[in-house]
Amino acid sequence: MKTNTILLAVIITAIISATVSTGCNRNSHDKNFIPYGLIGLNVYVYNNKTDKEFFVGEVTGKYRSRKKMLREAQSMASAFALDYKLKDWSYVCCTATSTSGCVTKVR
Repeated sequence: MKTNTILLAVIITAIISATVSTGCNRNSHDKNFIPYGLIGLNVYVYNNKTDKEFFVGEVTGKYRSRKKMLREAQSMASAFALDYKLKDWSYVCCTATSTSGCVTKVR
């Protein structure tokens, strides 16, 4: 039993070491991996009353300008809701990369 526990500890340590040594290497990152492959946000507004979703538009930018992009997305969503006189609404931003229009959703 003690041998199995030691063997398991050695295996776990080897896996963690391999993951840390390769996972943190900048050159090993997929170019589309978040946050490095971020090219912008796709903005959607939800009409909570009718459960309908509307694509509002795109905000382009890079990871370093994400706060500015989020502010622009919020403004874009607010303007859409005002134009269409939506009273009960919410919005979602999808993180876009060159290979996907919605890798992650950001509220």
